[in-house]
Amino acid sequence: MDGPSGSATHPLVEFARRLSFADVSPSARSATRLAILDSIGCMLGGSRTGLARQAAEFVLAMGGNAQATVSGRGLRTSMPLAAFLNSVHANALDYDDAFERDGKGMGHPGASVIPAALAAAEHAGATGQELLTAIVAGYETANRIIEAIQPTPARHARVWGVAVHQAFGAAIAAARLLRLGELAFHDAFGLAGTMSAVPAARKWNWTNRPLSSPKDVVASQAESGVKAACLAASGWHGSRDMLDGETGFWIMAGSDRCDPTRFTDRLGTRWTVEELSFKPYPACRWVHAALEAAEHLMREGALRAADIREIEVGSFEDVVENFAERRPKTMVDAEFSLPWTMAVTIAGLPKGPQWYSDATLNDPAIQAIADNVLMVVDREAQARHFSEERKSMSVVRLVTCDGRRLERRVAVALGGVASPWPKGGIEAKFHSLADPVIGEEAAGELRRGILGLDEGEPIGPLYALIGGPSTERPR
Repeated sequence: MDGPSGSATHPLVEFARRLSFADVSPSARSATRLAILDSIGCMLGGSRTGLARQAAEFVLAMGGNAQATVSGRGLRTSMPLAAFLNSVHANALDYDDAFERDGKGMGHPGASVIPAALAAAEHAGATGQELLTAIVAGYETANRIIEAIQPTPARHARVWGVAVHQAFGAAIAAARLLRLGELAFHDAFGLAGTMSAVPAARKWNWTNRPLSSPKDVVASQAESGVKAACLAASGWHGSRDMLDGETGFWIMAGSDRCDPTRFTDRLGTRWTVEELSFKPYPACRWVHAALEAAEHLMREGALRAADIREIEVGSFEDVVENFAERRPKTMVDAEFSLPWTMAVTIAGLPKGPQWYSDATLNDPAIQAIADNVLMVVDREAQARHFSEERKSMSVVRLVTCDGRRLERRVAVALGGVASPWPKGGIEAKFHSLADPVIGEEAAGELRRGILGLDEGEPIGPLYALIGGPSTERPR
């Protein structure tokens, strides 16, 4: 099928459709295996949260044919519902990956692409190489779209959506794994755009908490991507020029500009999956620089929480005004609270679900530290966030009980290309999340299977490991 002359949509979709395992560079394959490991770890870690239980109640009530596995719950349901619930799990702790350019965040692609791919791969009986290649194609599509439609700073201050573009990546991955023909493949892409979410991040109840439960809205995008592929396989038609022209997806997504050259710039030689950031803290990326600075000062000074008299954090206005909740009532509220995440960091709590357990949220000692966090607008952080850079910079100043004054500024937080994880760090993060849910032995087997996806071994047994012990049965 030839695309319209000058189309921005057609070459990107065709690249994703035609991509072969052999086309993917060894370094991109390696990066993708780590991305899958990180996402599945986040899925397992998030599977036992209250947010996940609420979403599971919905999925169980909907029923659905047993086509695909739900992580950590010993449950199988339809492909779209499995993609939805696994995406909720992946994003529940706000520990999932991000596409980031020098500190400028552009979505959480793994939480939509990987759950969609897993659901379709299991139902289709795909090989490990097919799964890995589909995930690469999904990342490339989603990441290039969001990079091309970045708004001006003035527009971003008014309209912002975290995952509005991620249904495209989910649809591409699912369409490949369900082996759609050429025309249906393009239809699936267009349908994904039609079923995408609106850019609603400025309306999460920032000034009237509790925050909106879907937060980044990654789960509906995973579900929509799978639905788009399934409907296209059934004969539904979708837009063939979704990205094109003055009425293209960019304006639907709330942007005020689009650079269509970015859709295909160095396509097949530059792999955006190698540019992901993996979160070292289970919290919104905007607070990571502050948490990293505080953790560094605590470690370098051999300090305990009891040694700290004053805590001051300088950041940009959105954080100071909207992330100031000191008594979060929900896990989501706590993930987007600088005083809370700073308190559990200062207290040295293990990173993961414990940060947001009922016991922790009601711990007077943690609450006392949160009350002691002073938040101020930092001039440099403000200037650099509300610019083309859109960095999430912070500076932390501690005053100890013996009078020492310590300060550290972090421009770009650990986890991305500019400040990568240490060797073995993502594997350790995976085990910290997976071991409590499926057990250390099963988690080790799952890790080895994921890191060996392209070695030709059957991947069917991995789904049972991902599912873990049964906690529910379909109604």
